[in-house]
Amino acid sequence: MQDDDRISVPGCLSGENGKFGFSSYSGQKYDLVGTTTLINRHGGWPPGNNVCVQGTLTSPRVIKVNSIKNLPRPEARLIAAIGHPSQWRPYTYEKYGVAFVLPKIFSVTEDDQYIQSNFPIETGAITVRKFAIPQDTFLSPNDLGCGQLPVDFFGGSIALFVNPGINNGPACAQFGGSDPTDRPSPIVDGVKYSKTSDSSVGMGTGYGYDYYNTFQNGLCYEFVFSSGGTNPNPDSPCGCAVPTLADGEYDRLEKTILEQFSFSMPQITTAVPNKPASSPKVLSFEAYPLIATQPDGITFSWSTKDADFVRLSYSCTAGEEIPDRDIPNLGLDGVIIMETGGADMGCGGKFDRPETVNHSPDSSLDVDFGNSSYDAPIQVRVTLTPFSHGVAYPKAAKTIPISVYPSSTQPESDVPGGAVGTVTVISPPDTKQPSSYKQGSKIKIEWVDSGQIKTHYWVHLVQDKPANRRVDLYQIAGYIPRGAESTSCMWLVPKSYSGSGFRIFISSESHLSETLPPSDAFSAPFNIVP
Repeated sequence: MQDDDRISVPGCLSGENGKFGFSSYSGQKYDLVGTTTLINRHGGWPPGNNVCVQGTLTSPRVIKVNSIKNLPRPEARLIAAIGHPSQWRPYTYEKYGVAFVLPKIFSVTEDDQYIQSNFPIETGAITVRKFAIPQDTFLSPNDLGCGQLPVDFFGGSIALFVNPGINNGPACAQFGGSDPTDRPSPIVDGVKYSKTSDSSVGMGTGYGYDYYNTFQNGLCYEFVFSSGGTNPNPDSPCGCAVPTLADGEYDRLEKTILEQFSFSMPQITTAVPNKPASSPKVLSFEAYPLIATQPDGITFSWSTKDADFVRLSYSCTAGEEIPDRDIPNLGLDGVIIMETGGADMGCGGKFDRPETVNHSPDSSLDVDFGNSSYDAPIQVRVTLTPFSHGVAYPKAAKTIPISVYPSSTQPESDVPGGAVGTVTVISPPDTKQPSSYKQGSKIKIEWVDSGQIKTHYWVHLVQDKPANRRVDLYQIAGYIPRGAESTSCMWLVPKSYSGSGFRIFISSESHLSETLPPSDAFSAPFNIVP
């Protein structure tokens, strides 16, 4: 082996399952051979690890590997102009009682429609101004032989909002949506803020949002900083070495910007503060309908007196678990409560992510509910609690109980009677006196189909109602493949139902429609007893 054949090359390692590629920062591609275990330790998925490969060059594009060393990903930092006052431009908005300076490279923009206010009430927000943060606000190091690499930051925005409808500091310190476990109160240049953060991902791009609220001279201000980043292409030269922002670097930018703001008495009219001692009242709280089905939700509406904002909370009573399924029961984690705007409130499940969501004192809200854990309806108690000066008044709260039916059914909807078709239900049997089945017992549901078209079936429990109505209660099973001579499934009779007029409904469609195909059929009526 010649010394000249030894090579030490920094670059990007990619690949998995024993097949790896390597590209130097200059763009030269190599195949790696040698100890698979050594390469596996640094490869894997996602590709694009920043490494230094040492070994022997056995051919112009093949390296026999002796060692692989992980290299730290380069870090980008704020450009020097951010620290020079001569590179800043002043802005004054006397109407809103605020003045500040910003770097000249931050241009006024109206394009960022995705950056919105996050006040604890949905109405009254006024946009003072939005500014674009250019991509070159952060600079990458230039010592890798890669040239000036783009940073893992493609730009952001700063937005300033005010809300004259919020009349006290404790209310202003709240947000429309926030994580209650992460609510710092930073003090910047003598001004106290409340802060919360949020993030989203779309089309391979990650977005971050930081919200700062402060109450000054009778007006509630909100500063929103947004930033975007994306994963670089690991197959491009130096793709694995694209710099990420150094720890705390974006926080340093936010702090530097907030230090430039000063406040004076605003010229606009603000809401008259109510007395902190005045107890808010819920004047009305309504919901329609009181039964939650999919895909339809429930609309809640309310009105209050002397409340700054309100908060909805949800308390769930677990139902009867779905038995004999191939998937584990999710319990309360299978109950979905989704407020308009994407806030997933949860229902007490162990995987629920805590989130505080506030709403205007007089408003309405659509809430979607889902129940994929239980065969029978579950009860959800929805409570509306008013707040004044940041304090909850539970004694003034009002509660509405609603029923959330299983996601696979259309509760209380009429099940149409299709034409006489090809399916005949042979169990439960058609007897002179209706059969009775005990709650908790197992029975066999069996049917035959003289037709040749349908290959799968869905089984529902329905019940006879007055005026020749039949309503869907829940789906027992779905997508059951057709048997050779007959088709069957086992059913554990739920403890949530009792009475008479029950029937098994066999459908050849996953969703019930007003006009059922002629292959659908009902069993004879039967009773469910304790």
